[in-house]
Amino acid sequence: MKASSKIKIGLVVAILLSVVFVKVYMIIQEKNEISTLIWKLQDPLNDNFVLLRDIAEFGPAAVEAGPIILKSYDEDEKRKNDPFAGSFCKICAVRTLGYIGYKEATEKLLGLLDDDQNWVMVYVTVESLGRLRAQEAIPALTNISRKHWFRTVRDAAVKALKYIDTGDSTIYPRSNNFPHEYFSFEDLEEVTARSSPIPEETKKLCRKAIEEKMTDPTAIDRAKMDEILQKVTSVVDGNPNQRYYIDKTSKGIKVDGGYMIGTDHGEFGGHVLFVTERGEIELIARDHPIAIVTSPIFGIVVASGYRHLGQHFGVLFKVFKNDKNEWQTQRWFALPGAAVSMDVLKDGLYINAYGGDVVIRSDGSIMECD
Repeated sequence: MKASSKIKIGLVVAILLSVVFVKVYMIIQEKNEISTLIWKLQDPLNDNFVLLRDIAEFGPAAVEAGPIILKSYDEDEKRKNDPFAGSFCKICAVRTLGYIGYKEATEKLLGLLDDDQNWVMVYVTVESLGRLRAQEAIPALTNISRKHWFRTVRDAAVKALKYIDTGDSTIYPRSNNFPHEYFSFEDLEEVTARSSPIPEETKKLCRKAIEEKMTDPTAIDRAKMDEILQKVTSVVDGNPNQRYYIDKTSKGIKVDGGYMIGTDHGEFGGHVLFVTERGEIELIARDHPIAIVTSPIFGIVVASGYRHLGQHFGVLFKVFKNDKNEWQTQRWFALPGAAVSMDVLKDGLYINAYGGDVVIRSDGSIMECD
């Protein structure tokens, strides 16, 4: 064999070995990164939703994270007192289980499909079951595709069923901007723009309900709010750097012993506050309240929402006194986007939101309007 041929063969072998080395190195590096993320996920001081997004980006290579993610779903209590964010980390956990292909989560996911109050959770669960190509989910997904109150969720179920049937990768294409893709469930303007029309029968029911708007006798007018402002404009909550401001943009209602006031300062936060007749303030919730009403059917209801750079989300929650006569909040419905306004109806509530309007009927059911 000529020396030149030996040199060529040697070069080819060297190139092949270097390619193999690089691939092995990348696999080892990837495994190390995944192991680090899994380890961090078990630390309650870390921001789980960021870690869950990073794990999801690895796809099926990170399937070993499945058991830890399921555990984080069951144990995550970091936001339990935040009715606005509420289940955000759990939503991300469900989303990541689909991306990494952890089929052992199927039974858990199927149990999340009956939640009519949190459409976001159902939406990401439907998509994750689709990504898992879970055959056992077909009956439930078929039912959702026909009967869920929110058209965006119905469309997601149709999409999931198609992927389970065909495995067509164009149904769930990967974006070059994975963070945007992962958190796309918050981009309601984009999601609803692609949604199917609202059924005419539903539109008729909504119009009939909205015709029966009522005046909320507990609503605070501008003069009363100015009177409250005379008593107090801020309060220190055990921390000289923490103040809760009430201003002319605040809104509220009269309640026993004082007033329930909502303040929204956009990206700088917001609060729901109880203000006594003497001007003393108690923090009820850290939130972005857009409207507060007293419903003769549901009691005190707050509609909140935050909208920034196309991503927005909102929630309804109730405020009531518990057995110890202390104010307490309870998350109720996830809204189709940030709330804009809320009206009391004879038969429930009407909420105008950026991603679509809804009516909450007296039986506690919800329907989407124009």
